[in-house]
Amino acid sequence: MKRIIFSGTVLLTANLAMAAEQVPSVVVSAARTEQSTVTTPASITIITQKDIQASGAEYIVDVLRGYGAIYVVDTFGDGSRAVVSMRGFSSSSANANTLILVDGRRLNNADISNPDLNSVSLKDVERIEIVQGSAGVLYGDQAVGGVINIITRKTQGEYGLLEASAGSYSTAGMRAIYGNTFDNGVNYRLTAEVRQSDNYRRENNAVDYANLLAKTEYSYANGSVSAELQHVKEDLQLPGSLLASELSVDRRQTYVDFLNDFTNTDTNVVRVGSIHNLSDTWSFEGEATYRDVERDIQQSFRGFVATSSSRLKQQQTELTPRLVAVFPLANGDMQLTAGLDMIATDYSSELTTTADNQNMLAEYVQAVLPVRKNLKLTAGFRHASVEDDLTSSFVNGKQSENVNVAEFGVSFDLTEHVSLFSRLDQNFRFAKVDEQTYVSPGTQLKPQTGDSIEAGVKYHDERLNSKIVIYKLSLKDEIAFDPSAPDPFGGNFGANVNFDPTTHQGVILESRFLVTTGVNVSASYTYTDATFDSGVFANNDISGVPANTGRINLDYQLTDATGVNLGAVYIGSHYLDGDNSNSQSKVAGYTVLDANLRYTIQDWKVALKINNITDREYFENANSFGSRFPLPERNILLTAGWQFR
Repeated sequence: MKRIIFSGTVLLTANLAMAAEQVPSVVVSAARTEQSTVTTPASITIITQKDIQASGAEYIVDVLRGYGAIYVVDTFGDGSRAVVSMRGFSSSSANANTLILVDGRRLNNADISNPDLNSVSLKDVERIEIVQGSAGVLYGDQAVGGVINIITRKTQGEYGLLEASAGSYSTAGMRAIYGNTFDNGVNYRLTAEVRQSDNYRRENNAVDYANLLAKTEYSYANGSVSAELQHVKEDLQLPGSLLASELSVDRRQTYVDFLNDFTNTDTNVVRVGSIHNLSDTWSFEGEATYRDVERDIQQSFRGFVATSSSRLKQQQTELTPRLVAVFPLANGDMQLTAGLDMIATDYSSELTTTADNQNMLAEYVQAVLPVRKNLKLTAGFRHASVEDDLTSSFVNGKQSENVNVAEFGVSFDLTEHVSLFSRLDQNFRFAKVDEQTYVSPGTQLKPQTGDSIEAGVKYHDERLNSKIVIYKLSLKDEIAFDPSAPDPFGGNFGANVNFDPTTHQGVILESRFLVTTGVNVSASYTYTDATFDSGVFANNDISGVPANTGRINLDYQLTDATGVNLGAVYIGSHYLDGDNSNSQSKVAGYTVLDANLRYTIQDWKVALKINNITDREYFENANSFGSRFPLPERNILLTAGWQFR
């Protein structure tokens, strides 16, 4: 930890000499309700709509890379099967330790499948709020490494967009958006997006995607009610992995056993929400969401060719009512939030012959108290329980678990421009439905629990926004796949286990700097030290976790009509996912450069995105069994659109 503190101190000196434009004044994710200032002692990174547009990114994962200490592991290069990791989790467990939300609605699944980030069109995104670090009290299950909350746009007046794109690998897409606001308080927004691509032109890797979204809201004197419907259809061919020897011959080939594999997914979402001011002090907020996912899967393994598809169904109902109170005090406003999180999941998979009825219930409370005008304390508590009714080839019957977690934090405004914060947040995650069934004989997974301690310094003025965060995350019974554990069949092909205690610690540095009018520079660096504390892997690095990651971005508005955005993401060397014995060679580090050229004239916009400018041959998804998923080399995407207000 001394090395981490020293590195952070040295880098902070350099970091404060850089950094960016001011972030939006309204932040939701720090307290699960809109507030004009961030009152909780947490490190929040905001990716603005301007950032997103300037990057020219096509997928949310491309926007996230390098921000807020995020490490992305993409399988095909289109974000459809990407894993988002925060604070030192490998790709095999990251999707269960980073909570991803859309306007507060969970994208995380009850099974180990990755959250479908592509179900959110970037054109519908207002901003992305990244809570760096544990948020177990406020958000509960899976909010271990951090929380990513994607905030969608609100309709203000009449707005429309027509856009088309085309690029490498037979990529083509179209988007249409229309919204309007009426004098009676009603507004609505309709979005349609379709896309096709050959995805790096590997044989059997095409995707056909459609996303339809309708949202409406009625605002009245004391609040608002809203509703949305969404349908997402994705037909994706699966080319499987390649061995290193196969990569050296032809990166775009597909091993013969995988030539007929696919996954076709239909997702339907219905959501209603309400905000109502009960009095000058108290307000009610709540949402009810129903999400239905049906997936046909045909997936083979080397030496075993699947000849028919299997069906997976997941129906999830989520209720999140809460009361928020703001009490004016002499030193500022005291904020109290109390609520319930109720999640019911009906899951079945023909592929793994598993069925589960899972019910989660949690009660939480959080208070922010202004002790002095420049000093605030935060305290909170959550009780959570889960009950599973399992049917599978290996485990049957009911299982139940419960946990209690607490948080305490302090934030202190040292000067007008410098603030300090420190907090302790306990976190947890319950085993997912299919994790519980694929375990070693006679084993039952325990809930994963942990303590997160962090401290940070923030500096901001009209041109500069910079911060350093030092953290230590100590986990007990971390749930992950261990390739060396006995499998459920009695063999040695691995199983889900509770690890011996692990420690994830590191330093996060971020800066944004308005150099001059039209020129913005942003940069970030993360050092991560994730290790086993004891057991057979004692003092070893956790596999699949790079110690060093970073990004730098330059945005230059050349003229009123023309702009250019240049970005670089660096991923350091790391052990292959699953190599917790640290016995194999590390994956070499790499840097990927991207550029986006944009031209705007009146209501017309044209952009040319160039990905992987240096034509780098690399992969992000790789494991100790030898599997590699090659990612695209240099490729381009041309987008043209017309919008009106």
